[in-house]
Amino acid sequence: MGPLSLEGQEFFLTPVCLVPNGRAHLGHIAGPLLKMDVLRRHVLRGGGRATMISVSDAHESHVLVRAHQDGVTPEEVANRNHRLIRNDLAALDIAYDDLLNPLDATWAQRYAEVNRDFLTEIVEQGSTTVRTEPMPVLDSEAAGAHSTSLRPRVDEAVVSGWLKGRCPHCAQPLVGFFCESCGGHFSPSQMIDPATAHFDGELRFDDIASLYLDLPGGPERLREALAEICKRPDFLAIADRYMAVNGASIRLTVPSRWGLPWEEDGVSPGQVIFSYSALLIGCHLVAGERYKEITGSGMNPFRRDSRVRTVISFGIDNAIPFMVGAVGCGLGQKTYKPVDSLLVNYFYDLEGSKFSTSRGHVIWGGDIVSLGQAESDLTRAYLCFRNPEFTRSAFQADEFLSFHNEVGARVSDALASAAERLPADTATAPSPEVLRALTRTLEHQTGMLDPDTFHLSAAWSCVEQWIDCAPALTATPEAAAAWLLGFALLAAPVMPARAQQVWEAAGQPGSPNVAALPAGPPRVTPRGGMPRLRTLTRGQLNACLPATLHK
Repeated sequence: MGPLSLEGQEFFLTPVCLVPNGRAHLGHIAGPLLKMDVLRRHVLRGGGRATMISVSDAHESHVLVRAHQDGVTPEEVANRNHRLIRNDLAALDIAYDDLLNPLDATWAQRYAEVNRDFLTEIVEQGSTTVRTEPMPVLDSEAAGAHSTSLRPRVDEAVVSGWLKGRCPHCAQPLVGFFCESCGGHFSPSQMIDPATAHFDGELRFDDIASLYLDLPGGPERLREALAEICKRPDFLAIADRYMAVNGASIRLTVPSRWGLPWEEDGVSPGQVIFSYSALLIGCHLVAGERYKEITGSGMNPFRRDSRVRTVISFGIDNAIPFMVGAVGCGLGQKTYKPVDSLLVNYFYDLEGSKFSTSRGHVIWGGDIVSLGQAESDLTRAYLCFRNPEFTRSAFQADEFLSFHNEVGARVSDALASAAERLPADTATAPSPEVLRALTRTLEHQTGMLDPDTFHLSAAWSCVEQWIDCAPALTATPEAAAAWLLGFALLAAPVMPARAQQVWEAAGQPGSPNVAALPAGPPRVTPRGGMPRLRTLTRGQLNACLPATLHK
């Protein structure tokens, strides 16, 4: 079991910071969030230490847009959705050690201090420049246009969530100045057909000076670092395309009235730290401060001399912000390391089109369990099976329903059959032959869950193969005992609730862990049966689906 043990290894997992302008939907979960919980549970199963913390991206511009639309303050929007996001994640057993709200009084000051100190050091290290460029400004607004104190006024810059147009790289429609379709990131002046979003107005372009990263060593230094951090050639190519045009440079401040203010000689007034570069990684540094409190460590895991392995996850829409912005900022100062590993993914659609809160084309994470009555474990398994890690993918309601019921039945049948083989009144020693098969399967799954070779659907396939082998591997009480232990161990990262039930029903203490096997496999003592996983109807599932998908 040597290769399976992660004892002595420590991981700090910090998933992408969700924007609290809405709840967490299955697109978020299937992409950057579920995989981090799977990784967390894998590390714990191996005897390692894993702490998972993130932060709400409360100063992102779409919080302001939502407040404008709802007629409330941005603080109300961020605080309400922060609570709802927590509930959505908990419903699918995605277990953060903490999810911080930077607007909360407990964290607001430290959040501001960490981010300002971080950017100050980047400036002091000579890693920035002030750049003047044409920026869209509101020249006039339409008569009767919906007006609040939150949206840009005449003569103010119109950027981020207030600006729409088409991508100069792929021509797809977008809001802001980076593309969710191709991952491109560009100056607002490069947009095709720029216009106001969420209100009617006419634009003009004025010269505005902002702070930019200007990394010493340029693209070669950044490429060298990225090659160690990200093992995905397709995503490295996105960064290369950007740097071929822009070098190792990205915006660090942006004109806005919502965010952490930044003043700098030569920088136009009214700027805040940009939430897609310095503030992006700064939020994860703040999460590292919470790690210190939870673990009792005196060191932020992002410190240069920390031996904790830091992992960040994100989707293609954040490729340039993380790979150029976050990593570049990390290289541009000396206190913190950039990050040790990046886990990436493409977009996850709903029935072939993008999840959209505004169109109501969405399934919220908590609703598929509470309203749709789906099993959390089977939902997690489906999102591992049909995930966007290596290509754009989609949640298909009919496919999910079939998967939920077919896999649920196979798991329930296999567990019941194995349990029936065990004598009720005596402990059974697991079969050495089946344990050897388990070791091989666990070793393969372990390889699929290392951050450098991460492959979520392949990790799930190991569980499916174990289920499929149940008839051959449960022919005797000894074989059945080993198979049950194997199911609990293999399923623990993906189906944690059922894995824990099986582990306990097999008479084992604590949680599924590989340390229980090497010193002499534990004898299995059955402790009662396990309820079958629920069968789901389309009528039940409809309760969490948008009306356009009802059948």
